[in-house]
Amino acid sequence: MPTEPRKTIAIIPAWGGNKRIPRKNIRCFNSRP
Repeated sequence: MPTEPRKTIAIIPAWGGNKRIPRKNIRCFNSRP
């Protein structure tokens, strides 16, 4: 039985002024902004 590769997608809600994740509004994930 062949298995399909799994795709992982994450959404991390963070406030625009959050200091723990610098530049998070333009952070790339899996080569995508």
